[in-house]
Amino acid sequence: MTSQSRIVVAWFRRDNFEAVRQMMDDRDEIPATFDAWEKKIEHRLAKEVPVGTIVDKIVIEPSEFAAFLDKDGGGKVDGKTRSRFAAHVARERHNRKEGG
Repeated sequence: MTSQSRIVVAWFRRDNFEAVRQMMDDRDEIPATFDAWEKKIEHRLAKEVPVGTIVDKIVIEPSEFAAFLDKDGGGKVDGKTRSRFAAHVARERHNRKEGG
């Protein structure tokens, strides 16, 4: 049996969008509203992710992200940082699931 391809994507939530956006060094590259951001990312995913791929949306919670940044060693908070965060959260969830 073959497994489906899966990707993880850092995801914003409408109710804390601006708070999370302000944590980012690249905030000027992120659309100013949740609706504009969501439209942009959904378009990008539709264009770049192969059909049938499972997309795990990892919501960025401000406190959880801040704790991750403290452990991450500093540096620029940008798309690469969001990707590392999403991968970290997905790994933790997977490990909890596997561990029982």
